[in-house]
Amino acid sequence: MADAPDRARATAASAEPLVLDDLRTADDKRALQQALRQTGHLRALYRTAGAQAALSQFDDQLSPVLDRLPGALPHDVRRRLGLPTSSS
Repeated sequence: MADAPDRARATAASAEPLVLDDLRTADDKRALQQALRQTGHLRALYRTAGAQAALSQFDDQLSPVLDRLPGALPHDVRRRLGLPTSSS
C-alpha cells in the first residue's frame, strides 16, 4: 500500500486536469475565486507531500492558464492564494 505522500501526489495529479479546466472555464468572479482557491490547495498538497518536481511540472502548465485569465492577477494575490508568480 502506498504511503501518505505517495497518495497525496497521486490525488493531486488526478485533480490537475479538473483544476486547470475550472480555471479556463470560470465564467464569473465567484467561479474564478473558487478555482483559484482550489489551485492553491492543490499546490499546497504537492508541497506538503514533498513533491517539488510534480509541483514544478504543474506550475509549468498552470502559469500560462493564469496569464490568460481576464484581468491580470497581481503578484500579492497570487502569493496569498499560493499560486506561482507570472511567467511573463
